[in-house]
Amino acid sequence: EIILARTPEKWFQEALEKLKGADAKQYEELSDECREKQLFDEAARALEIALSLQFRMATLAKLGDLYASGLADPDREVRLYRTILEKTPIGAEVVWTRLGRVYEALGLPTRAIEAYTAATKAAPFAPEPRQRLAILFAADGRFAEAEEHLARMNADPKNPALPDSHLAAGTLAYYQGRMEPAKAELEQAGDAGKHLLGCAEAHLGNVAAA
Repeated sequence: EIILARTPEKWFQEALEKLKGADAKQYEELSDECREKQLFDEAARALEIALSLQFRMATLAKLGDLYASGLADPDREVRLYRTILEKTPIGAEVVWTRLGRVYEALGLPTRAIEAYTAATKAAPFAPEPRQRLAILFAADGRFAEAEEHLARMNADPKNPALPDSHLAAGTLAYYQGRMEPAKAELEQAGDAGKHLLGCAEAHLGNVAAA
């Protein structure tokens, strides 16, 4: 007698049937189970249902990370964020910022700038979109705009000491051709600043260090 094993899709559909009428938490638990089984698409679908039932930033973050790592599906991630932004203003700054990150990864700086700008309108004092805008404008030679966003980011006394702030300041100095200040800032920027720090050191003639 031949017994046909359930396919992952069949197992998932049966799990969904059992969860009809369940709350968001139960769908998140199903997603975790799917992820343990390396069923990343099913894990994402369960989280999408959870988000439709209850919008939580933690759920959004899990789903975004799943798209980026398990699925490597940036187009789907963009569609998710766009749909959320159309449906609810809750957490708009975080959603716009995550959308900007996806556009950066796709090599679409203009769209990334639009997304980060929307994030700053939703939350003017949020540091991450300001930092990303400073970096993108600096790389595009739009130094006045980069300086404005860096200044607004650093208006909060906690921010200037952050590695992200040093990265933005170092990036701006680098593209302005000020290599010594760039080096000083990038040395405090952590891993994210290592590549540009090497470039700055090369410009300064420190080939061995680069």
